[in-house]
Amino acid sequence: MSLRPETLEKYVKQARLILGDAAKNGKTITYGELMKKMGGPGRGYIGEVLGEICTMERENGRPRLSALVVCRRNGLPGETFWKSGILPPSIKNVSMAEKIGYWEEECSRVWKFWGREYAKIKDD
Repeated sequence: MSLRPETLEKYVKQARLILGDAAKNGKTITYGELMKKMGGPGRGYIGEVLGEICTMERENGRPRLSALVVCRRNGLPGETFWKSGILPPSIKNVSMAEKIGYWEEECSRVWKFWGREYAKIKDD
C-alpha cells in the first residue's frame, strides 16, 4: 500500500525541510526522530517518502539528502538505502566496509552542498 499523492507530497516537503536543517548543521537523524518531527508517516511509509526525496535530489543533480537518515541502533542507513535503485552499480556488490565508506562520502557531499545552498533551495 502506498501513501496518497497529496499525503506523500506533504510528508516529502516536511522531510526535506527537516533533513535540510540537519544537513546544514552537519548532522544525521534517526528514522524515529524524523518521523516524530514530521508527525508521521509511520514505519511502513517512511521509505516511500525518502525514496521520493532521493528521486527529486538526483533529478536536480544534488547529493542524496536521505543518506542522513540512520538507524538508532547502529548509526547507519537502513537496508532500503543499500538496496535502492539509485546507488551506483559499483557499490552494490562490495563489502560492507566499502559501502560505509561510500555512505560517509555521500554524507560529506550532502553536508557541504546543503550547508551552502539550504537557504536557496529549501522552498523547491
